[in-house]
Amino acid sequence: FEGNISSIADLTGLVLLELDNNQFSSTIPEGLGDAFLLETGTFHANFFTGSMPLSVCDNVDPLGSITTLTADCGSVNPLIECICCTQCFNGPVCGVSQETRAVQIFEILRTVSNPNDLENPNTPEGQAFDWIVFDDDLFLCPDNATLTQRYVMAVLYYATDGDNWTICSNTEEGTSNCGIVTGDISSGFNFESRPAYLTAVSECEWFGNSCDENGAMKSIQLD
Repeated sequence: FEGNISSIADLTGLVLLELDNNQFSSTIPEGLGDAFLLETGTFHANFFTGSMPLSVCDNVDPLGSITTLTADCGSVNPLIECICCTQCFNGPVCGVSQETRAVQIFEILRTVSNPNDLENPNTPEGQAFDWIVFDDDLFLCPDNATLTQRYVMAVLYYATDGDNWTICSNTEEGTSNCGIVTGDISSGFNFESRPAYLTAVSECEWFGNSCDENGAMKSIQLD
């Protein structure tokens, strides 16, 4: 959703107002402070500017009923100033809403995978897509040059039942047993100092992988 929310100021009976992860802009209306019953207001991951109205701040607990109030007030140069928010965020990732980011990533990955597989959470492709969009701590933007490569490596992980690997899987046990000397080093089977798959580093650094000077995958060693 996009546009401004000035008309919301007339809804004085609001209790819940969740507007996060959209493309709303302009300012948060001063009249929202008249919603004395409001308990939750989430405005983060949008393009609001200016300041959180003092009338809204006056309603934040313990002075008023608001117990959750969020906005994009957490970066060095925040989109909005908020002296009363219960949580500040850094703003919309990649300059778009989370929904738009997901759509853009889908459009890119459908060039390498069947769209039906991407939409199916039970396929390796669907699991990898969901991980890229929602769970990957690197949170790549759609225009990132390594997006497709990282996705393909995630597909490999899920297609080979990676969560049940005996070493270096993306599970608590698998992550903890990665980075140690394992197997016959003379055969090249050495995972020392290498992070597990699906961890928040470049896929080039995941165990068994290596890339060239341009960051393109050069070799995969899982034997």
